[in-house]
Amino acid sequence: MEATSFVGIVVSGVLRMQKSLEDGRQQLVGLLFQSDFFGRVFGGLSDYAIEAASDVTLCCYERRAFERLTERFPELEHQLMLSTLNELDAARNWM
Repeated sequence: MEATSFVGIVVSGVLRMQKSLEDGRQQLVGLLFQSDFFGRVFGGLSDYAIEAASDVTLCCYERRAFERLTERFPELEHQLMLSTLNELDAARNWM
């Protein structure tokens, strides 16, 4: 697990989210596509890694600066919550 210092949005391409298993294998836990948000805005550790699955263009933000933006613009935080809930629904449907 590692903490990230940035968050971002996929502008183009595909990112792969994968988790390291105890036996050394990698388990695919998700894919991120154009306009998908990634990273933990409010800190914390992530138990998966993100890597490019194709040529990608990303728009990245320093995590603390982005957190300040969500404080200044509550609608941004609201949209992130809606996006997170949509991702959770998709993950549940994938299981």
